[in-house]
Amino acid sequence: MKRLMAALVLLTMVGCGTDTTRSLDGPTAPPDEVAVPGTPVAHEPEPPEAPEPGVTQQGLRATLRLQGIGIGAYTAVLGQIRSVEVRVDGVEQEVRLERGSVDLARTGHAWKLATFTIPDGAREVSVALRFDDFGGYESSAGAGMVDLRVPPLRFSAPAENFIEHRHAVVHLDVARSLLDRGEGRLLLPSFQVHY
Repeated sequence: MKRLMAALVLLTMVGCGTDTTRSLDGPTAPPDEVAVPGTPVAHEPEPPEAPEPGVTQQGLRATLRLQGIGIGAYTAVLGQIRSVEVRVDGVEQEVRLERGSVDLARTGHAWKLATFTIPDGAREVSVALRFDDFGGYESSAGAGMVDLRVPPLRFSAPAENFIEHRHAVVHLDVARSLLDRGEGRLLLPSFQVHY
């Protein structure tokens, strides 16, 4: 593991154009100067002050989670997350998709889907969560496909709701949301959002 980490560090340094002859253990100085351990060298910038956990330079980092509730007779309800779109005061934000696949029948588990930043001074956050086209289910009565080709799950809330708890959890009622369509199921989402 140590060799792998060392190789990754070396590759990163070479790929980024970093001088690989420089020691990583202590302060560095130009060739004509001597560096005294423990003192910063004049040409090295001071490290930036570390922000409070969850706070970025641009605002507050928040997460979006998805949890299946009201499972009924389902033992598995699998789906893929195609995209998560977040708008703050009408402006689209950069979203980092954390997980693509979920099992909504996994009791008590809220899947971390995405992280995003809420800029300082924000008033309203709007979220759109889109599933991939098809998933699958398993229940005591059998198994089959789930048609997930529905409009995105959308909700909006005051930014304070996100800021206070740093997350939103979409509770999707599985038994109410899956409509029997012969050999498969159709997802017609019944959900609530908790902060």
